[in-house]
Amino acid sequence: MAKRRRRRLWYEVEEPRDPRLWLYGPVPSGFWDLAENRQRYVEWLGAQLGFTQMEDWYRVTQRHFQRHRGGGLLARKFHSSPSALLKDVFPRYNWLEWLFVHAPSRFWQQRANRHRYLAWLGQQLGYRRPEDWYCLTQDQLIKHGGARLLKLFGDSLLPLLKDYLPEYEWLEWRFQQVPKRFWEKRANRRRYLDWLGQQLEFRRPENWYQLSTQQLGRWHGDRLRIKFRSSPFAIVKDYLPHYPWLEWRFQQVPEGFWDKPVNRHRYMGWLGQQLGFKRPEDWYQLSTQQLRQWYGRSLLKKFRDPRVAILKEYLPEGDWQEWLFKKAPNGFWRQRTNRRRYMRWLGKQLGYQRPEDWACLRASDVLRHRGKGLLKQCQFKITPLVREYLADKSVPTTERRA
Repeated sequence: MAKRRRRRLWYEVEEPRDPRLWLYGPVPSGFWDLAENRQRYVEWLGAQLGFTQMEDWYRVTQRHFQRHRGGGLLARKFHSSPSALLKDVFPRYNWLEWLFVHAPSRFWQQRANRHRYLAWLGQQLGYRRPEDWYCLTQDQLIKHGGARLLKLFGDSLLPLLKDYLPEYEWLEWRFQQVPKRFWEKRANRRRYLDWLGQQLEFRRPENWYQLSTQQLGRWHGDRLRIKFRSSPFAIVKDYLPHYPWLEWRFQQVPEGFWDKPVNRHRYMGWLGQQLGFKRPEDWYQLSTQQLRQWYGRSLLKKFRDPRVAILKEYLPEGDWQEWLFKKAPNGFWRQRTNRRRYMRWLGKQLGYQRPEDWACLRASDVLRHRGKGLLKQCQFKITPLVREYLADKSVPTTERRA
C-alpha cells in the first residue's frame, strides 16, 4: 500500500524573505521559542496600536494579541498574560502589574505582590507614616489599579492594611468608612470610648459629662453619634452603665427628657440638696441664675419661668407667692388677678382690716414687701393701685365696710 505524502506547509515550500511570519499564516513549530521573534512581534504590535512610550503598554489586552495574530504566542507561552510577555521582552523596565487592564491570574494571592503595590501606592499618595493610611478611600484604591485587590479583602480597607502593616495598632473608627456593623458590637464601642477618654484626658467618670456631639464628630465618632441619636448621655450610659448618671449635667440632655414629670421631680430633689434647701419656703431663694449654674439651662428654655411652675408641681401642697421669689415671673404684675392676690396678702402683712387702713399705705411698704415690680407696673403711684383693689368685688365685705 502506497504511503500518503504529507502536505507541506507554506513556509516549507519557499523560505519567505519577510521575518514576520505571523503575517502569512501559522508560524513554524518553535518559532515563538526564539526571543528575537517575540521581540520583533511585540515591536510590530506596538506600531500597529500606536504605542510610542512604554507606559502605553499598560492599555494592551488579550484581544489586541488575538486580533493581531499573536493569540497563540500569548496563550501557549505566557498563559494569556500580557504583563508576563512584556516582562520577558523588556526585562529591564520596572513593570507594575496592577496598572494593566487585568493583573496576572492569582497575582494578588501573593503577599509580596500586595506589599509591592501598597508601597507604590503610598508613594503616589504621599503617605510617610502608618497613620496616613487612615485617609485612604476605596475610590483611591480603585483609581490606582487596586479594584481586584479590594475584592480579595471583601471590599474592606481595614483587613487589607492589617495584612500590609500587621504590627501597627489600627483604630477602625479613624477610617472614613468603618467596617460594616462595627458599632453594633459593644466591645468595639468600649474600645473607642477608652481611646476617646485618653484623647480628651477624661480620668474620672464625671469627666464624661463634658462630652459633646461636636467632640464626637471631631474624634471620628459620627457614626456612633448617629446610632445613639445624638445623645451623649445614651452613649456614656452604654459605656459605664453602673455609674449613677445625672442627665441634666450633660451639655445636651436627652431629647424629651424634661417632658416627663418624674425627671423634673428628680432634678428638683437633687437641686434642693445642692442648695441646702430643707423647708418649702427656702425655695423662694431660687433664682434663674442658680438654675443656669446648676445645669438647668435647657429647663429654662422649655418653661417660661420654671421656678413657679415646677415648684408647684414638685411641692403642690405649698401656697406659693410668686412675689416672694428674688424676681417675679415675667409679665406677672400685668395680670389684675395677680395684683389683687398680692394686695390681699400685703394687707394681712400690714394688719389692714378696714378699707380706710389702706390710706396709710406707702411705696416703702410695698418695696419692703417684695412689690418693686408692682410699683414699676403702676408707675410708682399708690392711689390707683389701692382704688383698683378696693373696687374689686372679690375684696371681702369686711374690707369694703366704711
